[in-house]
Amino acid sequence: MNLIAEKVKNGRIKAGISEKILAKKCGLSENYIKQIESGKKVINEQAAQKIFKVLGVDVDLLQQGANLSRTDVQSNQLHKPEKKGVPAKRETVTIEPNDQWTDALAHIIKQFPVVDMLTGKIVGTKEIPVLSKNIEGCPWNKTSFYHIVDDQLSHMRIKKGDVVMICEREEVINGKLMLIEVKGYRVLRKIWKNHKKMLVSTGAQNEEPVEYNEDQIRVLGQCIKVEFKL
Repeated sequence: MNLIAEKVKNGRIKAGISEKILAKKCGLSENYIKQIESGKKVINEQAAQKIFKVLGVDVDLLQQGANLSRTDVQSNQLHKPEKKGVPAKRETVTIEPNDQWTDALAHIIKQFPVVDMLTGKIVGTKEIPVLSKNIEGCPWNKTSFYHIVDDQLSHMRIKKGDVVMICEREEVINGKLMLIEVKGYRVLRKIWKNHKKMLVSTGAQNEEPVEYNEDQIRVLGQCIKVEFKL
């Protein structure tokens, strides 16, 4: 039984209610509650919040789970009682992540494709913890990652091989680095909107912005952060 399943079952028993009553209060099925408590069902964040609220369980447990990673499991040392005159033996037991561990974090750790900026093909994936349905303040379902294919923005420390996080949006934020589509190509550029004109620049010193009509540019999102290789 994973941590969340155990918390649900213990909270229900402490509240003195049956699976049927808990399910009714949460707007869920009795069978769903039973599967959650047995660890057979992966509980999603929305359902967990409903159940925890009814049971009065601390909702922060969900965020505590997001701080774990699959590589955080360490060796635990078990000590046998010492016998008089005989040094205690120390045994090391290695705990490996199992399917229940993975299932418990499935609603918290989400996998995102990394898309090649030029070709649009998927060139990799990223696993990111999602807290309160957001990543770096951007809704998780509006978050995307792109692989940089050139050094045109090296003056901004964005180089070929880096990965940028994009928060999808259609409106222009003046002076911000945005992902845009112009002449059929996706590029990262600083952009300013002036009436129905768009001024586009790489942001390099002494570079004159290029002017476009509003209908010549499609805004796809804002660059939130970049991950670069050392």
